[in-house]
Amino acid sequence: MAFYIIAFTESFEFFFNYHYHRNRKGLSSIFSNALFQLNRNLQVYLQQSRKSRGEKEWRPSAICISRDSFRRDRAFQVTNWISYRYGFGTYIHLIEDYYSKASYARALEEQEKLVMNYRGKGSHVYVDTMISPSFTSAIAQSIQLPGISGMENNMVILEYDREEPEKLREIVENFSLVNAGYFDVCIFGSTKRTINYRNGIHVWIRSSDYENFHLMILLSFIIQGHPSWRKREMRKRSVPTWNSWFRAAACPSHQRTSR
Repeated sequence: MAFYIIAFTESFEFFFNYHYHRNRKGLSSIFSNALFQLNRNLQVYLQQSRKSRGEKEWRPSAICISRDSFRRDRAFQVTNWISYRYGFGTYIHLIEDYYSKASYARALEEQEKLVMNYRGKGSHVYVDTMISPSFTSAIAQSIQLPGISGMENNMVILEYDREEPEKLREIVENFSLVNAGYFDVCIFGSTKRTINYRNGIHVWIRSSDYENFHLMILLSFIIQGHPSWRKREMRKRSVPTWNSWFRAAACPSHQRTSR
C-alpha cells in the first residue's frame, strides 16, 4: 500500500510540475499581450489628445540613425542620456542593403546583438534595425516612423566620426530633408577619447544661435538627469565671432574719448 501511495505521489508531482511549467508560458504570453494592448490604448489616447496639449509641454522624442553601431556606441549614449528621465528615444541601426531574405535575417541577428549588448546597462532606448539602400532613403523612412511613446518624434540625432569628415558632409547634404519635417537636429561628433563626466556640460553659444540656445540649454538640463551627469555643473560659454572680435580690437575698452 505504501508503494502505491509513493508511486501515486511521485506521478502526481510529475503531472503537476509538467502541466504547471508547460502552461506557465501561456500565462506569460497572455500577460505580455495584455501589456501590448494597454500600450496600444495609451498610444491611441495620446494621439487623440495631441491637439489639446500645448507647445509648452514639449519634451524630446528623439530618433537616432547610425550605421556604425558595432564600431562605437556614442550615438546610443547620447540618445540614452536624453531618454533617461524626461524624453523618449528610438535608436535605428542602419543596414545599407536592399531588402531580401538574407538582409532581413541579418537585421534580426544584429538587432538581437545590440539588445544583448545594451541589456543591463541602464538602457531606456528602443533599439531597432532598418534595411535601406542609402543613408538618404534611411533618413526619409526613419523620420516618418511613429514614436515609441505614442507621441510624434520631434528630434533627429545624427552622429559622425571626427576622423572621417566626409561623413559630416553627408549629414549636411541631408539636412534639408530632415528640416522639411520641422525636426530639431542634433549632430554629434564622436572621438576616441573617453568622456570625462567630472568636467560637466559646457554649452557654447554663438551670436548666431539666438534661435537655438534655448533648446541647447534645455537639453543640457535634460541630460543632467542621467546618473552619469548627475550633480555635474553646466557652464554656458559665449563664442565671439569675427565681427565682435574686430570691433573689440578697433575700440578697446581702455580707450576713452577726451573732452
